Amino acid sequence: LYQYVYYHIEYCPRDDDPLTENLNNRNITLVIDSTNGQGMTGQLGITFMGATSYLDLTSSNNTECQMSFQKSVQMGSVYCTYTHISTYDLSINIQFVEWPVFSAGNNIMANLGAPTASDFYCDVSLVDVGGVECTFTDSVTSDLKG
Repeated sequence: LYQYVYYHIEYCPRDDDPLTENLNNRNITLVIDSTNGQGMTGQLGITFMGATSYLDLTSSNNTECQMSFQKSVQMGSVYCTYTHISTYDLSINIQFVEWPVFSAGNNIMANLGAPTASDFYCDVSLVDVGGVECTFTDSVTSDLKG
């Protein structure tokens, strides 16, 4: 007679304590500002841990933002909320729901599950008008999921 025990292994999100409940997702806010008074068109690059995701500023929406970020090997599940402040200003709240189990970290960059806004950078080289500035700020900073 042959018997065995099956153990199912599941990975927790990076640095997450599965016993701690009611934790918040990491949220950052990206404000894009056209300083020369022209509307924004083209592709805005968002770089995190060496991987760049591109947002289309011409037809930007929540779903397109989500899909753009989720293509990156450095990000898992993401929610985006666009707020058009004016013709020249755009605010995007980015909520990181889940990080990939095996992200592409290296000896220089590592994601332990709660990166700060200073870990994100903008690439404006593909934006069609000059004078575009980006500002990242932390929106939710306490009681974070790993």
